[in-house]
This record gives sequence, C-alpha cells and structure tokens, in this order.
Amino acid sequence: LHPVLGAYALVATLVLSAASGLLLLLTHKNMNEAKNMAIQQSSSVQKLFSKGKLLKAYQASGKVLERWNQKHSRTLEQEQRSKRFTNHGQSIIKMIRMTVQIGVFAVGAWLVINEQIMAGSLLAASILLGRILAPIDQGANQYFNWLESKEAFERISAVFSSHQEDSKMDIALE
Repeated sequence: LHPVLGAYALVATLVLSAASGLLLLLTHKNMNEAKNMAIQQSSSVQKLFSKGKLLKAYQASGKVLERWNQKHSRTLEQEQRSKRFTNHGQSIIKMIRMTVQIGVFAVGAWLVINEQIMAGSLLAASILLGRILAPIDQGANQYFNWLESKEAFERISAVFSSHQEDSKMDIALE
C-alpha cells in the first residue's frame, strides 16, 4: 500500500482516539454524579422501609414520601441527562469514524487517478482502516459498562468484608 494511505490511517486513528478520550473525560463526571445520586437514593429507600412503622405512627409518611419523590425525580433527570450526553458523544464518534472511512476512499481514489496505486489497494486500505478503527470505537462504547461493573464488584466486596468482620466474636477463654 501507499505511504499516503498509511499516514492518513495514522492521523485518523489519532483523531478518533483523541475524540474518544475527550468523550470519556467529559462524560465521566456526569456519570459519577448520576451513579452517586442513585446509590444515595437506594440507601434512603432502605432506611425508609426500616422506619416505616415509626413514620406511619407519627403520620409523617406523606411528607417523607413527597420529599423522596422529589429526590427520585432529580436522580432520574440526572441519569437521563448523563445518558443523553453520552449517546450524543458516541454518535459524534461514530460520525467521525464513518467520515474517516469515506475519506480513505477519497485519498485512495486520488492515488488511483494519479496511477500511484491499483484499485485493489483502495479496497484493501478501506478494509484495513475499518479493522484498525473498530477496536477504538468499541472500547469507547464499552468503557462505562466496564467501569460500572468494576465499581459494583468493589461495593459487593466491601459488603462481604464488613459482614465477615461483624460476624467475628471475641470470646474470652479463661
């Protein structure tokens, strides 16, 4: 293949990698905020269930439920905003990738017209560039799933380790 096609592939890979990295940096804060709000919401539901009879006895369940609904609505709005931003960013990255794929045909066609490569090289360059860019695109799309799984595993490990510490009893044997 021609060195111009190699240079184009290198630049395209760097641009797509930079765009993916920028998306990850921009969306990480929103995703963390939404996740933390959801975790707090979950723990508040557990607290409400544990104190349900007490709230009912003091006739405070209506106010507590209204406040919980407000917090829950804010949590859902934050999650939707975060997911919408992430989806828009992923769409932009896909658009960049498709533009790069079209661009390799333009560069290849220019080289074919100038009789520097054969038409088969144009097709080969397109296939190779697609194979080079696919893992970058997939990695950017799957990063948040991997991050959520890792954080969930850490939370579960923390629960199990705290449970083991609670179940140990010190018995004095004399």
